[in-house]
Amino acid sequence: MKKIAIFNCVMANERCTSSGCFKAFNNKEAAFERYAEEGAELMAFVRCNDCGHDWDNDENLAKKIDRLKDIGVEVVHFGACTIHNGKECKFITRLGEKFNEMGIEIVRGTHRTHRAN
Repeated sequence: MKKIAIFNCVMANERCTSSGCFKAFNNKEAAFERYAEEGAELMAFVRCNDCGHDWDNDENLAKKIDRLKDIGVEVVHFGACTIHNGKECKFITRLGEKFNEMGIEIVRGTHRTHRAN
């Protein structure tokens, strides 16, 4: 059974209930279909710390990342909300690189697949 986390854009709080992500996870649909046989446990649902933060000096973000590793997260799914104007948020791209360095797999999509250029 894979231990996963979903990482979404904090700006999505204004318009999103996250029900699409949870429905897809619960039904093992869309990007979560890959867990239909093996199973998955949702360990965390995380929002970024906003675009205005200094990524390299954000101690709270570092704590979030460390916590995900500590609780055994193996795969992080980036929600479709992390795409802005057709491109993946630079913050999320850097976050994905950090997760990869830590040995955590990144999947770009939850209930919808990313359509970034």
